[in-house]
Amino acid sequence: MTEQATKTQRRIVRAASELLVRGGRKAVTTRAVSAAAGLQAPTIYRQFGDMRGLLDAVARETLSAYVREKAVRAQTDDRRSCTHRRSTVSTTKTSHFRPVTVCPSKAGLSLRPGRTS
Repeated sequence: MTEQATKTQRRIVRAASELLVRGGRKAVTTRAVSAAAGLQAPTIYRQFGDMRGLLDAVARETLSAYVREKAVRAQTDDRRSCTHRRSTVSTTKTSHFRPVTVCPSKAGLSLRPGRTS
């Protein structure tokens, strides 16, 4: 994929995401997305196949951004003192992912991609 195609996809996904946040699923139409992205409607079909493909890309990007944010926050937290920090399970319903955490520097643990435990 060319750099231009990647930029175009990002622009379309960003426009669709903003419409989704502001107006819900009904606001994300081909016409609205193409207008918000400043592109012709056929560009959406060339890049994503159909509206389902676009919504899948929006979901992937949203989840990826969430995971990146959590990773940065976890790295920042790990640099702080772990003395009275988390070692409990949170049952807060407002957080989507609240894993059991132990201070890696104190416990000698590290989380690596592909590790299951």
